Amino acid sequence: MSEGEGSPPSAVDAEISELAKLRHDLRTPLNQILGYSELILETVEDEDLSDLEGPLKLINKAGNTLLATLNEEMAPHRIAAGRFHLGDLQEDLAGPLDSIGSYHASCRDRAAGLGRDDIVADLHKIMSAVSNLRVTLAKAIMPTPSPAAATSAPAAASVTRSAPPPAPAERLDGTLLLVDDDMINREMMSRRLEHMGFDVATAESGEQALEWLEETAPDLILLDILMPGMNGFETLERIKAKPAWAMIPVIMLTALDDAESTGRCIAAGAEDYAAKPFNATVLRARISSALEKKRLRENEQRYLARIRELEAQLGG
Repeated sequence: MSEGEGSPPSAVDAEISELAKLRHDLRTPLNQILGYSELILETVEDEDLSDLEGPLKLINKAGNTLLATLNEEMAPHRIAAGRFHLGDLQEDLAGPLDSIGSYHASCRDRAAGLGRDDIVADLHKIMSAVSNLRVTLAKAIMPTPSPAAATSAPAAASVTRSAPPPAPAERLDGTLLLVDDDMINREMMSRRLEHMGFDVATAESGEQALEWLEETAPDLILLDILMPGMNGFETLERIKAKPAWAMIPVIMLTALDDAESTGRCIAAGAEDYAAKPFNATVLRARISSALEKKRLRENEQRYLARIRELEAQLGG
């Protein structure tokens, strides 16, 4: 379903909504393929495991090819012109997916030979994501929208990826609450955030996140939009409605190309948003910016409280 609200959808709106859902469902395993390949590459580079670097870079390159192909073939202008065809997408993604399988086998054997069961386990997660992506493609039944969809197509968020950046020299600090219903996403994102230097707590639903907040206040919340039960919008509204939580910055996580939903999040009080698949450098910068704004607001509140205290003393 679309993240937005409104009147019952027309046939064209329904087609657009189905395409948005398909993009989301395909980007979720893509996020995992890219995320785990980058995590392993960071380990390989940190520990100088040069035998693994070649095939891992090829896995990451194939993942970027998958993302670029998906973004190009499901771009709104192609959909609006009636030029999106599911069969073409399935065919064009098949090659990079097969390549990941080949590179995975080579990398897995080398990692096993080095006794690196941890890397073998992460490689298995990449192949699980490949399998999930294939299943999503195989099950997809998608009508081709007509050119009448031109004025209804949502604005696209152009997502580009580059080679994984080196590990940051300066580690960050703070406690983050990551809210995502997908277990693999939570595990992968937690490790990426911990590598940056953060302490990370996780919740698998909006309801669980609110229960966690009753006990502890994190420095920042990363909140997925599409979740069963209480979705990200509802969770955000509940957080911002409670004075004790309202000042905690929230960054929304989404795999949808939906400018309206993003605007709705910001209007409801979200500090920022991050699109899946994540660019580690961009995500780090957005978290750092949100935390810095939070610290400035806290300093301002302390300063104003001190002024009021001095005024009360002088007035007394």
